[in-house]
This record gives sequence, C-alpha cells and structure tokens, in this order.
Amino acid sequence: MSKRTERRSHLGLALILFVVGAAGALLTGITALLVWLSEWLGFAGAALVICVLFSLVALLSYLLTIRDTLRRATARLETVSDVAILIQEGYDWVVRKASLLLRIAEDRLNRTS
Repeated sequence: MSKRTERRSHLGLALILFVVGAAGALLTGITALLVWLSEWLGFAGAALVICVLFSLVALLSYLLTIRDTLRRATARLETVSDVAILIQEGYDWVVRKASLLLRIAEDRLNRTS
C-alpha cells in the first residue's frame, strides 16, 4: 500500500470515528436533556420542548445559510426558464415562417402545373 492510499484510509477512518463520536454525543446529550426536562415538565412536555428547540435550530439554519442558496438556485432556474421560453418562441417563429414559405412554394407549383 502506498503512503497516499494509507493517508486516505487514515483520514477516512478518522472522519468515520468523528461522525460516530459526534452522533453518540448528540444522542446522549438529547437523552440527558429529555430525562432532565421530564422531571420538571413530564415526558410529553419535555419532548415538546426538545421538538421546539430543534425546530428553532432548523429555522435558524435556514435563515442563515440555506435561504441565500435557495434564492440563488431559484434565480438560476428562472434564467434557464426564460432562455427556454425564448428558444421556444424562436422555434415557433421559424416554423411559422417556414410553413408560410412552403405554402407559397406549394401555391406556385400548383399554379404552374
């Protein structure tokens, strides 16, 4: 195994261990928070508080990062849509003109026959 492949495998292993550790810490923390809050509010109240907390985190994440990305993606899709509409209008114009020219040519051929 080369040093480069060995480094990649170590990095991959480190990332996997980091993700597993972070997920474990998150689950343990949520469980501890749920148990602690359930002593005060009952289990349903604690679950509702945690649900609201995660909803706020998701909303904050949307407002800080995802909203601008979605706005840029929407603008790009609108541009693509506008270009597609222009192409369709150009195609329809060419078809109308070609149809008119074919009718004129057909009419002239019918007159000469």
